[in-house]
Amino acid sequence: MRRHVPPCLFADDQPGGIYRAAKNKTAVHRFLYSDSILLNRDVLNLMNQKHFESVNYTISPSDSTGQEVRVVFHFKENYSLLPNIDIGITKDIYRIQLGIVDFHSLGRGGAMNLYVRQFGRTSVYFTGDYPHILGKKRGLMFNFIKSSTFEPIPENRQRTDFNYDLWTASLFYRRDPNVYNTLKIGGGYQFEQYTRRYPDTLESLNQTRQTNRMMLRSIYKFYDVNYRKEIVDGYSAELTIDGAIPFNQHPGQATYSGSEPMVKALLEMKWFWVPFANGNTAVRLRAGASKAGIYDRFMIDDNVNIRGAGYRKTRSSTELVTNIEHRQTFYRHKYATLQIIGFADFNPEMMYVGAGGRMYISRFHNIVARADYGFNIRDYRQGGIVAGIHHYF
Repeated sequence: MRRHVPPCLFADDQPGGIYRAAKNKTAVHRFLYSDSILLNRDVLNLMNQKHFESVNYTISPSDSTGQEVRVVFHFKENYSLLPNIDIGITKDIYRIQLGIVDFHSLGRGGAMNLYVRQFGRTSVYFTGDYPHILGKKRGLMFNFIKSSTFEPIPENRQRTDFNYDLWTASLFYRRDPNVYNTLKIGGGYQFEQYTRRYPDTLESLNQTRQTNRMMLRSIYKFYDVNYRKEIVDGYSAELTIDGAIPFNQHPGQATYSGSEPMVKALLEMKWFWVPFANGNTAVRLRAGASKAGIYDRFMIDDNVNIRGAGYRKTRSSTELVTNIEHRQTFYRHKYATLQIIGFADFNPEMMYVGAGGRMYISRFHNIVARADYGFNIRDYRQGGIVAGIHHYF
């Protein structure tokens, strides 16, 4: 298959430059006065795409004057078409995800996902993100999702479980002005439905609420994170702003549904650095605010922000959570690397600490298997295991 290497991945982005990927997995980049610093930056940018296990280059003169050189990049690709398998375990619930994923879809660096997730109930996801399908710096992203969960909601000082279903069809335009910045703007249609999970009265037996709504979303991301096998350094920031406007609502009260317009903003910032040999420290800050119905509010959850806290523990119109973890490598092999970690997850009301392990498998698109145990520092009996595939953040 002919592979495309987007020009925006190269630091020396000169007009008229030649970029192409051939069947032997090499890219040719021809320009004047080669600069080794820019070339090494190109190699790092290519590795950061996580499509390649290794990247290197050779240089040779391309004309008789010697002023123009020919640089050939040599790639060893990761497997990009893979089973999409994810497993999550917490003290309250388990998650199993099965499907397929192509990390180099259409040979242009796109990502396509099709999978089924069992997370209390069954959900189906079909998503695609193609940063260069419209040209050098322009692309599209789409989502077709049927998400089904059960949601514990406080009602009259008691917990009531609801089956919650959300159908989403959305399309986004994306622009990548350079390798560090991405902007996505778009929207789509959502259909929301909730039903009591365990009706306790005849009146509540058929209590179902439905809402149609138009959703709008903008995402800005700054990403300067470098991957050197299991070691990560750099920082990123992502701001997501969501809005939803209901229409053609189902008759009747909609206490918990999105019956009112919704606005929600979340800023997520991450820092990674290497304090000493074989060590990697990571910090994440999540800060958000919303004016939304209860299903759209921020939540404290094992799988989202605080390990060991439990499933959908609390809901709030705001969020301020910090995650800190240190990953220490203690064993390396050409196929896998092992790490131990210590972590602390906290917000103004609670703090959970714990430890865990990571197994990094380099040949399969940077797959990381993880297992952590976190507990509340005020009551060690409150805690649990959180396991999955890919880093927690």
